[in-house]
Amino acid sequence: MLIPKNEASIEEQNEIQKLNSELNLINKEISCYETKKHFDPYKLFNKYYQLKKLNRFIVNEFIDKIFIGQTHEKTNTRNIEIIWNF
Repeated sequence: MLIPKNEASIEEQNEIQKLNSELNLINKEISCYETKKHFDPYKLFNKYYQLKKLNRFIVNEFIDKIFIGQTHEKTNTRNIEIIWNF
């Protein structure tokens, strides 16, 4: 905390709370990236080498995010970007 709460005005307390919330989000993102840095994709591939059925849990282990673009009117296609977990 930057300023002790008892010495800060209400506006300053609100700003401190907002900054602390942003700091917590940043720390969570850093933690995610540090986890990915130590991630070994070969272990994951070996874990599912003989996969018979795909489910949401398995997909979430491989994929971080999927971005789906707008449909192009002329070609009726859209861009899809996959962000992998490794």
